[in-house]
Amino acid sequence: MIVHLENVSLVKDKNWILKNINWTIHKGENWMLFGLNGAGKTALLQMLNAYYYPTEGKVTVVGKEFGKTPLNEELRTKIGLVSSSLQQKFDSR
Repeated sequence: MIVHLENVSLVKDKNWILKNINWTIHKGENWMLFGLNGAGKTALLQMLNAYYYPTEGKVTVVGKEFGKTPLNEELRTKIGLVSSSLQQKFDSR
């Protein structure tokens, strides 16, 4: 199992961004995440990269459970993320 979210919720600035998310990604699977603006896609991806921690629930990414395992840049080097927002980080030339 690469990613496992169990009843994950996230509150930012007193607003529920994510609520009761359950999701498992197994080795070899590819997923696409899409939805309306403000639906929480970016927040969810930032959580999987350990930039946010869940307000409620359990998050495990590549065998590391948030809150029980030290998380750092090493975790992020094991995660592949493709996003149209990445284009903004490159010089247009």
